[in-house]
Amino acid sequence: RGIDSQGRTFEARVQLRTRRNIRLRLATTRFLREGDEVVFSLVASNQFDAAVSGRVHLDFPLALLDYRGQASVETDNSKRGSLSFPVDLPAKGEVTFDVPFAVTGIGEVHLIAMIATPRESDGIERSLSVLPYGLERLLGGAGIVADIDGPSSDSWTFAIPELSDPESRSLTVDLTPSAAIALIESLPYLVRYPYGCVEQTLNRFVPALVVAELLKETGVDLTEILPERPAQIPVGFWGHLDERPLELFRPEDLSHLLEVGKSKLQRAQNGDGSWGWWRGYDGDPYITALVVEHLCTAKEIGVPIDDNVLRAGAQWLVRHAVGRDFDGELDIYERPGIEELTWVTRALLHAGRLQLIPINDDSDGLYPLLDFLYKVRDRLGAQGKSLFALALHDSDRGADHERARVLIGSLYDTEGGQDRFGTVHFGRNNAYSWYDHGVESTAWALRALIEISPEDDRIPRVVRWLLENRAGSHYDSTRSTATVALALTAYLRKTGELDCDLSAEVLLDGTSVGTFEVDRKSLFSKRGRITVPAHLLEAGEHTVEIHRSGNGPLYWSSMVEFYSREDPVPAGGNRVEIARRAYRLVDRKVPRTEKYIREGQTIDRTVEEWITERQPLPEGAVVAAGDRVLVEIEVLSANTFRYVKLENPKPAGFETVASQSGFVGGVYGYRELRDEKVVWFVSRLPEGPSKVEIELRAERDGRFRIVPATIEAMYLPHVRGNSTSGTLGID
Repeated sequence: RGIDSQGRTFEARVQLRTRRNIRLRLATTRFLREGDEVVFSLVASNQFDAAVSGRVHLDFPLALLDYRGQASVETDNSKRGSLSFPVDLPAKGEVTFDVPFAVTGIGEVHLIAMIATPRESDGIERSLSVLPYGLERLLGGAGIVADIDGPSSDSWTFAIPELSDPESRSLTVDLTPSAAIALIESLPYLVRYPYGCVEQTLNRFVPALVVAELLKETGVDLTEILPERPAQIPVGFWGHLDERPLELFRPEDLSHLLEVGKSKLQRAQNGDGSWGWWRGYDGDPYITALVVEHLCTAKEIGVPIDDNVLRAGAQWLVRHAVGRDFDGELDIYERPGIEELTWVTRALLHAGRLQLIPINDDSDGLYPLLDFLYKVRDRLGAQGKSLFALALHDSDRGADHERARVLIGSLYDTEGGQDRFGTVHFGRNNAYSWYDHGVESTAWALRALIEISPEDDRIPRVVRWLLENRAGSHYDSTRSTATVALALTAYLRKTGELDCDLSAEVLLDGTSVGTFEVDRKSLFSKRGRITVPAHLLEAGEHTVEIHRSGNGPLYWSSMVEFYSREDPVPAGGNRVEIARRAYRLVDRKVPRTEKYIREGQTIDRTVEEWITERQPLPEGAVVAAGDRVLVEIEVLSANTFRYVKLENPKPAGFETVASQSGFVGGVYGYRELRDEKVVWFVSRLPEGPSKVEIELRAERDGRFRIVPATIEAMYLPHVRGNSTSGTLGID
């Protein structure tokens, strides 16, 4: 566009077209891994109508790449090598040079490729990252020095490999003198919970009062364990709308908590004595039994609870459950019918022990219900068995006490039990129900064990599982958090953990590396963490010893971290394990016989259909370029963990078949595709086994190292695991 001296404008358009007749392409991987063997390709093409001769050059860094071909390498003072190949390009044709390299270092590979002919030339530059081979590994151990009185010790042995970075090695040992610390940390969550159904109202004040009473009994100064930060008071619950610092164990706050909680429960109680989920709801056996049971627990330790409120709730449960013809109610044999009855019997026997209601032994009394439940006890889960065992333990019949011990003995036959990680739990940790939830089943089992079978040496392992399964300072609901709080309170009252006065010494290979002392006054303010410097952690086997003297148990956990360059890197983990397998996917046709009807007759005919076979690939297997490879990752988790990251590094010569990141559904809901790895972000990793898969395509010849797949709880970094490393080739 333009304008002349007379003000006239004009516009002109010119179309230009350029073409490069001699072109050079450089085919590489997206990245490289230290120790890879890779084949780069130089593809020279000629678009002229006549043949052309020239030379192809490739310039590369000698420190990172070792040429493995037949041509000679020219070097200069810049620490770079150069390859040169003569080329005769046919008219309208192309020639490919495959250039093999071994990757010998870590850093940035800068490649310069050129082609020069008498007529034209071309060139290209490309940079690739060379990633290190190896893995930051974590080894974990944990245990309990469980003897209440007298000296005791525990030990843990681990090994640091020779092929690990000395400066990356670290060892920490954490010492905790009581489960009470976790108990105290969970209470603000319950008190501050912003909603107020009957269950939440109940669990807002009962656990706090029960714990406060326990602390008062053992002489702990409540003012020393106040939360450090202000907390918002739920609007309306405390009778005012402003905010002020929440001092959970301040006497006036505890008194106010009790009065407001009792008042809300009384207003929510129906005229027939029952409670529903919310005020005004019809009576619900679960909710009513929960209220009666928790209020009985509070009353039992001296919290002032109105007997008339409790008695009315218990009498409603009697009318609901006692005197029924269970043999005539076939559906009562199915869960959750019988599980509901375990709640009812536990609440009623507890109320009977406190003489709130009579426990009759006639045909219209409670004993026929106990006999019926014992007859169908094999249908109960861990929580139902625990509740029913506690109910039988409260019974006046001598035979019921033996029945309670039978139920306790069968607990370990239910789902859960001792796991390979040294803890004990019950129920299904991914269940959302009133009778199968893993945390609540384990908490009720703990209460039953310490009441009926306190000599069971697995009880500390149950406690450890509960402590390790928290999501931060609490559990996944107010109900779960309160159930554990009451169970831990019962455990602490039985074991006397709060009355501790102990000292501990940690030894590494017989040499003292730290000490820890704690008593009742410092129980909630002291944290024991001992860090061992790297220069004491030489390659080889080491033993950590924890020696304790004095009064009280000691919970310990230890972590060793180092960057491993082992080949192969072995699988390992803490609370979670991971295994990786690879399969070649092969599509083939198979015959299939199908039937159809013609003119009233059934006729068989054979048709062919495509199926995809999975052919297992052993370590070091070689596939062909273009083959599809399925990578399967299996995870075994000790607990249910929230917000987990799973990473699967790719072998450099492979690409994912999928091309976009995003939600893929299932447990491993969100998947992110990156150049060097595939990452899954898991909101909720279930306890037990789970699997995820990703499909790859073989693209570039070579032999490629694969570092281990890793999994880690993003907010619990000590919870992690890794698979073994491996290799996979393309030819």
